[in-house]
Amino acid sequence: MFIGVLFLLTACYRVCWCQYDLLDVVRGIRMSVNDDLFVSASNAFSNFAVLMHPFGNISAGEPVLCNMKYNPTDRFVHSVVVIGITKNSTDANQFMFVFAAEKMSTMTPIVCIGIITKSTCASTYACTDVAPAGSHQEYFLINVDTNKTFAYGLTNSFVFKLDIYANQIVSNFTTDDIWPGHGFIPRAIDIADTWAFVTGYAYVIQQSNKPYGVYGCLVDLSQIVNASCISIATDPSYLIPSNLMTYNELYELSVTIRGQKILVGVHRLSSVIILYNHGSFLNITSTYILSFISSSSIGRVVA
Repeated sequence: MFIGVLFLLTACYRVCWCQYDLLDVVRGIRMSVNDDLFVSASNAFSNFAVLMHPFGNISAGEPVLCNMKYNPTDRFVHSVVVIGITKNSTDANQFMFVFAAEKMSTMTPIVCIGIITKSTCASTYACTDVAPAGSHQEYFLINVDTNKTFAYGLTNSFVFKLDIYANQIVSNFTTDDIWPGHGFIPRAIDIADTWAFVTGYAYVIQQSNKPYGVYGCLVDLSQIVNASCISIATDPSYLIPSNLMTYNELYELSVTIRGQKILVGVHRLSSVIILYNHGSFLNITSTYILSFISSSSIGRVVA
């Protein structure tokens, strides 16, 4: 009896921790940079590498590159996005970034704000639970608006809005509130000043028996709910939802916004798609299929 119980406990422990491959450097967006700050997260070493402006050699005693250890180490970082110099830093000595992670022992999704001091490398971070324990996420995206005021987190099951300086969740929705009836699975996000563009996989509304395709959704950040979505690419093979819910390199998507133009990369189809935001709706202006024998990563990152 004792051996049986011990075996079950051991099996559960291994299954829970296999949700998090600490050596996997492919999934997620664990590197972010702007004019003030560069941050890279390593789950294998439970560490953030933080490089701060001016990104070069400066006078002795003022370190530019700092290491910020996960504390506690029971964290799996999915995505990170930099803020830069904090608004209340009068001497440009404090820097801030936001990251989406999980407590591995309880599979609890969290969002955290990290602050680091350039002159000493002293650092702190504060985290908030955004879903109950046991809510492991294969994808957990995060991004911030252009004013660096709010952070937005997206998963397969929930979407939230975080007031960065108050460190407070001000809105929390299920994905059905945002993309009703589409069975939407977000894969990439970019944010402008008042709107965001999210791309992912979905089926045509009211036709859940149809194959999944690549969709792009325009999100009004003032209300978030009821995004406007259009189909931007169809896959010639049938995409099974269960295959899309877990990580697969072939299903990677990417997006970037410049002005009202949007560029989407579809790795599986070796395609890039250009869209235009007309304010209340989107339209596709160009689609390109690229083929290079020496490259197998087309569309995984766009800019």
